[in-house]
Amino acid sequence: MSNVEVLPIWLKQSFAKKIKAILKFTWKPDNQEILDAAEKILRSEMFGDESDFGDVLFDINLLHHHRLWNLDCLTEQDEQKVDASAGMRMLIARKHSTVGTNKYLNLQLFHYNPLICSLCIPMVLKIPVVSMQFAIELQENFTFNSIRQAKHPQADELIAYIYDTLLIQQKIGSSFHSLLGLINEVKQKKGEAKLSIYEMDAISECDSIINYLKSSIEKIILILAFTFEVTNLETYKKHQQKLKAIDSKLPTKAKAQPYFEFIWKFIQPQELEKLNNLRTGINHKKGVSKLQPHTYMDSDLSTSPIGEMFDTLMDQHRKNSALLIGVLALLTDDLVFRDPPTGSDLEFAIDLQRIYL
Repeated sequence: MSNVEVLPIWLKQSFAKKIKAILKFTWKPDNQEILDAAEKILRSEMFGDESDFGDVLFDINLLHHHRLWNLDCLTEQDEQKVDASAGMRMLIARKHSTVGTNKYLNLQLFHYNPLICSLCIPMVLKIPVVSMQFAIELQENFTFNSIRQAKHPQADELIAYIYDTLLIQQKIGSSFHSLLGLINEVKQKKGEAKLSIYEMDAISECDSIINYLKSSIEKIILILAFTFEVTNLETYKKHQQKLKAIDSKLPTKAKAQPYFEFIWKFIQPQELEKLNNLRTGINHKKGVSKLQPHTYMDSDLSTSPIGEMFDTLMDQHRKNSALLIGVLALLTDDLVFRDPPTGSDLEFAIDLQRIYL
């Protein structure tokens, strides 16, 4: 559903129609005008623009919602998670809609990695991606049902960690919104103050985002592990040992995917170390961290490190989001193998191939 503003439609009416409406004291836009306006709003507000892969996501979700499908395999707990996730998305969407800051907060994943974005097209068969504007959003009920229907041995674990990861994604998106608001407050109100309360709040917001980002990667790695039935990661102390355990179970077909190199690269120890350094305080040695208050003293926004931190953390959020899509694409392949499409689902898969390949 979409809230359609009537005034822009009225302004587009011809002079003759306006005069006629005024004389009759009544006017109502026709259904096609309302549908066109609603589609435009949905495309921009929910799916985003070209940089967010919004046009394609709108089209494939439209096709998806014309499919014949049911959700009979969901458990009561699955449905509770779906409702909670949807509720949180709505609250954060309302938060984003109140301020025109989208151009700074959009992930713009299509510009970052078009190959990863293209995976959303075949993924709609089992794991529909709804939006990638500020965070990754799935149609959770269909996703969870696909996992249950395929009778994946680690269904409970997969659903739990996908649910957790999507919530963290939303929290990250919300925190970036708050951080950007604080940066604007610094710009408008710091004045001659050596250190403002808005800068202190911004430091705390950055700390929260770092924690969320680190947790996000940890859970994405677990999704990858459970996809291929690696269930004993907690027995390994070192990250490299965990990767070795996952690698031993990865099928050749998965490793041959053109996007697998991207996934594997960004879960290596050296990549995680960059994020660990921000969270654990290694960068705080001798007081050189950009998240310590003294770096903000006597600085205006042009010299303040907060803008650089925003860019660094947003780049990591973008990387984590692309990583999540890649891992979910591998899970999609696994679900298709376990539960091949038949009947209308097979027809839908053929239509997707015909349209996009």
